[in-house]
Amino acid sequence: MKLSKLSQFWSTHQPKKYLNQPLSTAIRFDAPEGIMPWPTSFWKKAALALPRLSSYPNPSANKLKQKLARLLNLDQVQLSLAAGSDEIIDNLTRLMLDPHDEVIVVNPIFFRFADASLRQGAIVNDIDTAAKNGFEVDQAIVQKVTTKAKTAKIIWLCSPNNPTGKTIRPSFLKDILESTSATVILDQTHEFPWSHNHLDLLQRSDRLILLRSFSKTCGLPGLRLGFAIGSKQLIQTLESWRLPFNLNALTHTIGQQVLQKENRKFVEATVFQIVKNTRQLAKKVSLLPGITCVPNPSTNLLLIKHRHKNLYQELLENDIVTTNLNHLESIKNQHFVRITTSTQAKSRLIFQKLSEICLR
Repeated sequence: MKLSKLSQFWSTHQPKKYLNQPLSTAIRFDAPEGIMPWPTSFWKKAALALPRLSSYPNPSANKLKQKLARLLNLDQVQLSLAAGSDEIIDNLTRLMLDPHDEVIVVNPIFFRFADASLRQGAIVNDIDTAAKNGFEVDQAIVQKVTTKAKTAKIIWLCSPNNPTGKTIRPSFLKDILESTSATVILDQTHEFPWSHNHLDLLQRSDRLILLRSFSKTCGLPGLRLGFAIGSKQLIQTLESWRLPFNLNALTHTIGQQVLQKENRKFVEATVFQIVKNTRQLAKKVSLLPGITCVPNPSTNLLLIKHRHKNLYQELLENDIVTTNLNHLESIKNQHFVRITTSTQAKSRLIFQKLSEICLR
């Protein structure tokens, strides 16, 4: 089989991915799985939708889109739903990029942004935040972005950031939008789907796209439900590219169910407690000998490394899987791992194992 030139280009330029080795017996701290203890009543209600699988779903998911639009105080033509934000990332790069177009990626960040851009033959310009500054996007980073963006088509940003959990100031986003002509794509998948954060910037610029998901804060990665928020023109173009029936009937129903008031309150209260647990864990872990812990006040992500030891391998030998970030741009070869926290019991377990590793 002869591959296209784009396929050949991507196969030799594809970025390194997270280095995970999940084990069937391992306890996982590498993904947002099981963080939301949805009650049995939630699943029983969701199961009532099973007979709908015998029919095609609504190709536009109008009811789900209407509920989201109402909560966000937006017109539903500003929303495009997809099978996770991954589908949107791929579609945006296909629509916007030609071979040799330039994009900017502010690292460290979710590898799929560079991955999807390279699949279209684009040139990825990396701007790295520094561990010594806590991986903050500060004024100096913003200046680098606006300087490099003169020839760029897309600027990829993430707030709260994955894997650092750091947020970007609204004023910095405003500066980037006003100082460049590139389309700014902001990953907000660690926000609540109904959050109003940064929605006001949509009124200032028609070059901003926000990505949201039900995977992280709602703890439903298997639902495969993400969406884009943007100007009517951008979303109309994205919708024209979207495949029909990209969401199944169960996703339609469960998505609407999550958006009910009582379920939103449940999600918000649970995430508040998980973030509180994460802060407490970070405070304790940072006191362990040899540990560097990146402060993160807003998510359940904890970024740590040991001065001498390979934490990923040491934890793996104890049947604990974390996210190995050793090949991720701007922090590669520094042996950082990302821990996704959830319950207090799991926080106690990971702290115990880290203590044993650091003290021996």
